Amino acid sequence: MHTVDSDWRLIGTMFLWLLPILISLKFQNDFGTGLVFFAIFCGMVLVSGVTWRILAPAATILVVVGGSALAMVTSSVGRQILEHVGFQAYQFDRVDTWLHPEQDTTNQGYQLWQSIKAVGSGGITGTGFN
Repeated sequence: MHTVDSDWRLIGTMFLWLLPILISLKFQNDFGTGLVFFAIFCGMVLVSGVTWRILAPAATILVVVGGSALAMVTSSVGRQILEHVGFQAYQFDRVDTWLHPEQDTTNQGYQLWQSIKAVGSGGITGTGFN
């Protein structure tokens, strides 16, 4: 039978499979890949049929935590707090480039700026071969 208790057991089991991967990525200092694995985990939980009584609060918490982290990155006091937690300067640069790709179009924001130009110049029908 499909109950809230069985949904929590399913999420716990899935998280136990995820935990060794996240721990090994922490030792490798690879936060980005950890986020990718966590996103895959969230997608698996979403399609596994878990009840909305669990999904709605979890999604709300994820949005609040993500929004708070983004707000902390954009403020100087928040950056100091995140630096004490262990965030590196290159991580701040990546978020800054993502938020404002037009400010550094020759270095870190080059790829993002070129993709924006390509999508913008293609229009509805696109350009180039076919």
